[in-house]
Amino acid sequence: MYTALVLDEANHQKLVRRFAHLIPADWTIYAHHMTINMGPITKGPVDPALLSQEAMLVVVSVAADDKVIAVGVSSDVPSVNSQKHITLAVNRNAGAKPFMSNKLREWEDLPEQMELYGTILEVQ
Repeated sequence: MYTALVLDEANHQKLVRRFAHLIPADWTIYAHHMTINMGPITKGPVDPALLSQEAMLVVVSVAADDKVIAVGVSSDVPSVNSQKHITLAVNRNAGAKPFMSNKLREWEDLPEQMELYGTILEVQ
């Protein structure tokens, strides 16, 4: 279980469309959420009263290596991750997993930022 700012389908599609040119055809697309913390909301930095509330985030950067692609985000919603981000896609054929986006260090600022919306949820 984890707590996250989860994109709805329309915002997921908007994100994937914007960065589709960066995602190799054989990679697994995620573009699902910004992690707040592992475990229930009560174990993290967000007030539990915010569960099920909608929140905005802004895509501000992008990073990639041979295993993962992620976008850096800015949001008033806190995260335990040092770099708030959404994992876009993962190279499963190379044994990659979504958590590996936490190791990305070379973030490139985007000239055009993009607003996205999601809901604060506990995900099983």
